[in-house]
Amino acid sequence: MKAETGGLQNFEKILYRIGGLVGFKQKKHAPLLPIYESFGVGAREIGEFLPAEELIEQTHRFMLGFQQMAESGKLPDTVFFLDKSARPVAYLFRKLYSDYCPGKKVPKVKFINIGRGGVGFYSNERPFTGEPSVLRDVYGRHIDQVGRILIVDDHRHTGETIDMTMSLFTEAFPQAQLKSMVVYSKSPNWFQFVPYLGVKEQTVNDYKKLALSAFNKENDTLYENHTQIPAEKVNRFWSLYQKIEGTVPFAKRGTTNALPDARRELDIVCEEIYRRKFTSHKKAA
Repeated sequence: MKAETGGLQNFEKILYRIGGLVGFKQKKHAPLLPIYESFGVGAREIGEFLPAEELIEQTHRFMLGFQQMAESGKLPDTVFFLDKSARPVAYLFRKLYSDYCPGKKVPKVKFINIGRGGVGFYSNERPFTGEPSVLRDVYGRHIDQVGRILIVDDHRHTGETIDMTMSLFTEAFPQAQLKSMVVYSKSPNWFQFVPYLGVKEQTVNDYKKLALSAFNKENDTLYENHTQIPAEKVNRFWSLYQKIEGTVPFAKRGTTNALPDARRELDIVCEEIYRRKFTSHKKAA
């Protein structure tokens, strides 16, 4: 990777651009702020979200972990990033990997959506709550089931999500060498904005569609909506729904077109890390 930006000032101005894409309105005549400082100013003031400087430093430390694994010959075969908020971390990982682990094969990157999602806040959302066997069925043929598997979360709030994930993977892939990593000490600010993540939670309506498909297959029917099902068969539909809800272990692609622009902002983060951590070393040499 080549550094193409002109230092932190340019870095901050470029990061600010994404604000207009996600509905942020800056007050007239207000000073330009980087995206990490402009989103949720109130939350920033109480220290809830990660500032830009810490984002750079902690991303660097995360990648140093892979450098150390490469040096010890213990790079993971597969890295699972937890949806949804670890999606940008996966993008940073892919962009920076060759700088920290030159000549090393890039581990397979997979995503898994385990946790509470929006349940409790947006009751229509349904994250994965299924059995370990589902993970074997969905991911087993795509990964080395006896190899090294690394689970990555962007930050640890209660630890419930990553603990649950490790437990599921231990049962699903008992012969694998499992490890987990948490990247940031606080929640990255992208956690608040769906366009930055690029994916959405599975919802009740998504599972209704799956249940309807199963119902049609079972009854050789072609109903387009569950409300068309005759009253005497409605209970069977809901029985299928109860079995299917929470069994999809991944998020769905978002409908927004802002993600490519968000990725350009993440590219700036990568370029700034490269400028600070690699270019300065080369000049010193």
